[in-house]
Amino acid sequence: MPFGIDLFSSPGPATRRPVLDMGGPESACAQVRVALRMGPALDTVSFVLATSRSELAAGDGLTVAMGYADSGAEDLFTGMVSTVSTNIHGQTIVTAGNGGEALARLRINQSFVDMSAGDIITELAGRAGVDAAEIVDGPDLPLYVVDDRAHLLDHIARLAGFSGADITFDAGGGLVCAVSGETPSAVTFAYAASIAAGCLQQSAPLQTPLQSTGEGAAGSDGDDAWPWILADSGAITSGDAGGRVVSVGALRSADAVSGYHEARVADRARMTGAVVIDAPGTPILRPGNVFTIEHDALGGEYVAAEVIHAYSKAAGFLTRVYGWQKVGGGLPGGGL
Repeated sequence: MPFGIDLFSSPGPATRRPVLDMGGPESACAQVRVALRMGPALDTVSFVLATSRSELAAGDGLTVAMGYADSGAEDLFTGMVSTVSTNIHGQTIVTAGNGGEALARLRINQSFVDMSAGDIITELAGRAGVDAAEIVDGPDLPLYVVDDRAHLLDHIARLAGFSGADITFDAGGGLVCAVSGETPSAVTFAYAASIAAGCLQQSAPLQTPLQSTGEGAAGSDGDDAWPWILADSGAITSGDAGGRVVSVGALRSADAVSGYHEARVADRARMTGAVVIDAPGTPILRPGNVFTIEHDALGGEYVAAEVIHAYSKAAGFLTRVYGWQKVGGGLPGGGL
């Protein structure tokens, strides 16, 4: 046999049958797209039904699970139908959102006194009926004002940023406010085995120095001095002299400003290495998860910022991941 290959006894390539579970509509579903993102961007689900009739209506609950027949479906999304429309071809197009959409629809005016950033986030989530699944505590804030110039999801993202945390939603629709990249790698992708395509963009780090400051005297003149406005904010300033200054009035102590400044520095470091990969459906991967790539040029550890799971009867189950290079992830040199 040429090249030593036995065409009659060599096993064929392994295949896995993708499965979709939506609690009923999957029987008529031609395609579905689940986009999971870090807040304040919204998680969204959109799908097309090959029928002009649908029992779904705006406000109905919706769950989406994807996976494979040999391992079962993994829960991806729990939320509520936002819109239902029918096109001229007799198809029904449905969109849905989760707790992020509920928070983005709500605006309030309220002051919060002597609470941690995490406690305020938990209370804001409760106002929209969203479960607070995991919330980092964050700095203590003597006074924080939530006003209706921004919706609750924006306020929550700002509060999370004080401690360098990101906003995501778990598979059950619960709010997660946690520092990304601190957990072990959830999955490993290898070229020619579990990566269909990929690209890494490395950028020169910004050289502009950063400086962060608050407006209160707590800590330097006693905790009761937090309402004072300092004539000289040097005691509660972090960063490089002459740098671009960001002043946050809600941060009234040196410790709170220092933590916020470290978060700003870490956030800017994300811009130096951005990656996108296409892979067979990987339902366990969510925004905030660490993932590993085994490849000469792209190899290293990354943090997922956006994960798009797509299923169709024509193309099967595919996942696209956008992420940033984890600091200390061990990226080797090399070109694409």
